[in-house]
Amino acid sequence: MLTPASSIAIIGFSDRGRSLGAQLAAHGCLLRAYDSMLDAESTRELMQDHIEASGVDAKHTLAEALRGAKLVIATVDARHSAETARSAAALLVDGQIYLDLSGAPASIHRDNALLIEGSGAQHVVGQLHTTLSLTGRAAAGLAEALQSLGCFAHAVNTLPPAEPHVPGHYETIRPETPRRGELP
Repeated sequence: MLTPASSIAIIGFSDRGRSLGAQLAAHGCLLRAYDSMLDAESTRELMQDHIEASGVDAKHTLAEALRGAKLVIATVDARHSAETARSAAALLVDGQIYLDLSGAPASIHRDNALLIEGSGAQHVVGQLHTTLSLTGRAAAGLAEALQSLGCFAHAVNTLPPAEPHVPGHYETIRPETPRRGELP
């Protein structure tokens, strides 16, 4: 599945992206990253330096970053999760894996999964703590591959490849929290 020679793209180079990128770069992975801060002239140089200081190749468009990547890791925050998934889904192809580390509510992950899997790519949801917890059809294989690259990862919930998307599947990872004043 993944080897150090596999191309990995990171979308969003915040603390999570930088931390995971540095860990994978230390194991010789071919990494490239795109962050929306590369779009603005006022932040482009700073973000490019930030990405490249981590041993990752900065790409100036999402298409450049995703082209040919075996694994796409989205580390954007929850507010940008749906927008990022929509943009990525238009560029992803069969055989790619989209790992969503946004921490978005379960309903957004369900919608993102439909978009990503509609492109032919596989959608995996992860939470990054001291270990990377993964869920989705490709979670077990991705966890094993990431472990071989030195990451602490495990699959907590998977679906067999032949089964269709099951509504409610992602609630096991991150249930939606009630709004202020609502009962759970």
